Parts: sequence; structure tokens; C-alpha cells
Amino acid sequence: MNPSIWELETFYRKRDVIIIGAGFTGLWSAISIKEKFPEKSVLVVERSSVPIGASTRNAGFACFGSFTEIIADAEKMGWEKTLDLVKMRFDGLKKIQEYFKPEEIDFELCGGFEILNDDKPLQNIDEVNDKLKSITNLDKTYFLNQEKIAEFGLGNSKYLIENPMEGCLHSGKLLQKLLEKSQNLGIEFLFGTEVLKIAEDENSVKFKQKVLKSNLKNW
Repeated sequence: MNPSIWELETFYRKRDVIIIGAGFTGLWSAISIKEKFPEKSVLVVERSSVPIGASTRNAGFACFGSFTEIIADAEKMGWEKTLDLVKMRFDGLKKIQEYFKPEEIDFELCGGFEILNDDKPLQNIDEVNDKLKSITNLDKTYFLNQEKIAEFGLGNSKYLIENPMEGCLHSGKLLQKLLEKSQNLGIEFLFGTEVLKIAEDENSVKFKQKVLKSNLKNW
């Protein structure tokens, strides 16, 4: 069914920016654009009736990289790119804490932990801590905490690395707060709308859409 003239002039009118997907990446992108360019019209298109993709199906870790992950990244792409990546993640966690109260998203700075059964990575711990000091402002972002091996019931583990700057949060509640903030900024949404095709030229981008029926069951 073709949209009416009223729909074409409201819901389906041209926008300055269209973002496909209302998950964490889509919503943060929309918010950042709207904050920097408040005069721009921003539309988020989401194929589900609510955002129910990977953003609300993750473990809720608020982290910026495990000890061995950072070592592996540095070996693969060098320290400059690795530190840029870590800083973006770390700044992202700070931004979440600046925008929302802990109780709104069940945020808890409970620390991050990694089990090691090989002492080889420990040879790099001083170097990693030295590199990350400019980002976390800690002398020891990662440190051994052997006492918690027994406390956590990890008796068969040899080493436990702790990072006090990480934590956990409720992914669904964070997504809800991002939706609220987006709407308060004047960001618009088309839920239940699947993008089938994108056509682009030097002046504009058009997309063909399909309006879907609700995929929520009655509970």
C-alpha cells in the first residue's frame, strides 16, 4: 500500500541523517550526531518493534579489554593503535557513567577478572600498566589478586588478574535510557521497518523499506 501524502510529509519525509538499527551503536551514533548538530534531522530505522538484537542479549560486561587481549592486540597491530582502541572503550565507559545514574542502569564498578594458568603473560604486566597509565590514571590497571581465587571458588586456577576499572550493567535498562535520551533530543524513530535496499548517489541516499508485523508474543 502506498503511503498517503500526510505520511510522506511526516513519517516518511526526507531527513538529514538516517541510521539503520536502534541498538547501542545506532543510538549512541544518533545521540552524538544530534548533540553536535542539533539543527539536523535524525531518523533511526529499526526492523523490530523494539530493539531486541545483540545489544540486549549480551552479558552486560562494562569493560575495555582484558590483560591478555591487550597484549595480543599490541603484538598484532602495535601499541599506538592498541592504545587508541583502549582509550575509545575507556572513554565510552566514562560517558555511560556521566550520562546515567548507576541505579538507572544497574551499573556496578565491581572490577574485571581474568584467569591465567600460564605465567608467560605476567612478564608483560609492568609494560602494559605503564602504557595504560595515561588512560586510566592508575599505576596498576592490572594486578595479581591470588586471594580471590579461593573466594571465587577457582581452586584449580593458578593466577587471577584483577582490573578495578571495569564492571557490569543492565543492557536492557541502558538501551531504554538511550531511547529516552534520543527522544528528548528530538531524534525520530521508525520501528517495525526493515530496510530492503539502499540506493545512493552523490546528492542523496534512498532506501526501500518493508513495514513488518510485531514480532512480540503475548505474555
